[in-house]
Amino acid sequence: MITKEEVISIFHRYFLETSWKVWFGESGFLGQFVTLGVKTTVPINGKIYGQAFQIVGSRPTKYEWRWVSTRDDDDYPAPEPPDHPGIPGEIVTITREIQDSWEWKETPVEFEHFDLLDELSSDDFEKMAKSYADNLRANGVEW
Repeated sequence: MITKEEVISIFHRYFLETSWKVWFGESGFLGQFVTLGVKTTVPINGKIYGQAFQIVGSRPTKYEWRWVSTRDDDDYPAPEPPDHPGIPGEIVTITREIQDSWEWKETPVEFEHFDLLDELSSDDFEKMAKSYADNLRANGVEW
């Protein structure tokens, strides 16, 4: 297991404290998600750059094929989905007073908790920090 302080120290090797902030933050109603944030504290080339990495949360472990409504409007209840299985990517449109489309696609149905502080080593976080820094530099962001 690696500590948050060790991860911050690793990222500060690539993102100097004078121009970058590295921190951990919690989110979710119960604080069940932990994010590692990296952000410039001063503009570089006139822009603020940043990235968030989800370190603790949940990830899908099981998927099922089902109909998923493509409608964005939550003001009206969606009608029942088609009563037959589809093929991947198939879209069925049901027109009543409001047009509804349903897409047959694989969706997550079971999740497991993960904590990358327990799963990854300091070498893994070193690779993550280096990869992010290299990607920024490859795209013309220098500090």
